[in-house]
Amino acid sequence: MYMYIYIIMTIIKNLDCTVRDGGYINNWRFNEKFINEYCNILNITNIDYVEIGFINNTNNYKNKIVGEYRNLNEEIIKKFDKYNFKKVVMADFIDINYQLLENKINIDLIRIAFHKKDLTKALESCKIIKDLGYNVSVNAMAITNYTNDELNYLFEYINEHKLDMLYIADSFGSLTQNDIKRYFDLFDSQLNEDCTIGFHLHNNMNNAYGNYEFLKNYVNDFTRKIIVDTTMFGMGRGAGNLQTELVVKDSINLENIYKMVGFIQDFIKPIYKNNENTWSYDLDYLLSGYLKMHPNYIVKMRDLDISMKNRFFLIRQLEERKYDYKYFDIEIMNNFIEEYKSQLL
Repeated sequence: MYMYIYIIMTIIKNLDCTVRDGGYINNWRFNEKFINEYCNILNITNIDYVEIGFINNTNNYKNKIVGEYRNLNEEIIKKFDKYNFKKVVMADFIDINYQLLENKINIDLIRIAFHKKDLTKALESCKIIKDLGYNVSVNAMAITNYTNDELNYLFEYINEHKLDMLYIADSFGSLTQNDIKRYFDLFDSQLNEDCTIGFHLHNNMNNAYGNYEFLKNYVNDFTRKIIVDTTMFGMGRGAGNLQTELVVKDSINLENIYKMVGFIQDFIKPIYKNNENTWSYDLDYLLSGYLKMHPNYIVKMRDLDISMKNRFFLIRQLEERKYDYKYFDIEIMNNFIEEYKSQLL
């Protein structure tokens, strides 16, 4: 007589958000050939979830005209119905297209992104969308900024209203393996067992893949559902994201790896080469990771063509004056630039 023991292990799902997050690089101007090839590659490589863009109301970003994947409509969304992956969209809390959602669009997951100052109202929006019949992910940006009381409020609201997912967003690219363990243990102990935990890892300190490998091994004995965000070639703001091609390497055959790498070579790398606002491991973003500084301080200084030496100088001044630079304050940035203008010339 044989006894069979079944061990249920955590399987980490992959959410590719190249179009949504990578759109910050090219203002979401992806042509039809790009989208078709991109979806075909993700289809054959069995990516679980694909985030196809935003469902925001406005059609501009930083006063620039954007492509259609910044504010999706029902017609565009339907084009993705033929693929096997689950369709995901994101909305900025302050700009949600509720009219589109009231049409009962065919979407598997809606992610709501918000800053801590909007916590209460953002969670109310998540509940409204949940009540419309959608699966909802709570994407609280810069989760490391939350106090214990704020995290407890977040957990209690999600549990009470049965929201589907909560993300640990490494907004500064500063999380260590100890941080990953600490946040996962906390979330796992406080959330309903059917609530998925998501991770969005940035590469400021060049450790996104190392953190992913640690997470994969650490959660092996847990039953919690987990999703990890990736983008092809790490495409995204600042230092970029955990790379899709690294995460899938153990789960697909070599032929499909070649196809994905070929797509990156033909479609992603030209975007990388042809945009001033590109992504990569970088000394500026390394410092923002060290200091847990909001990356918009770096972006603002680069936009003003402040030299690297002077960027480091301003960062030091912010640090020495003990400003709470985890939050971006344009007024503080402008005042600093005005104060030190003569030294920045």
